[in-house]
Amino acid sequence: MENASKALLIAGGILIAILIVTVAVYLFENYGSIGKSYDQTLQTTEIQKFNENFTRYEGREDVTIQEIVTLYNFVEEYEKKIGIEDEITINTSLNLSNPAEAIDKNQWQKFSVQIVGYDSSGRINNISIQKK
Repeated sequence: MENASKALLIAGGILIAILIVTVAVYLFENYGSIGKSYDQTLQTTEIQKFNENFTRYEGREDVTIQEIVTLYNFVEEYEKKIGIEDEITINTSLNLSNPAEAIDKNQWQKFSVQIVGYDSSGRINNISIQKK
């Protein structure tokens, strides 16, 4: 009789352990998907903030050379930050590598900015600047 009661206790302990493991796996699966969803939301927000630096100029016909130089400086700083050169292409006839000269030559000129391309993650990587 004593062995039977011990066997029942062992069997009950194993059932409780299986129940605890099942609940743990279920919680891990559910909360794992929440973490993935949160990470995706953060990544989408980061891409939107990045693209806002370009989209604020798109469609405008009155973009000044100072705004173009600001845009160019943003691109240069971003590429230094991530460590990749030519990540973003700016198609223009302006010499933006010498901002002071570009400003002097085009002080009263107005420009338009068009977004030409996006990379696989949705970030803008190609813009076109045209004189108006």
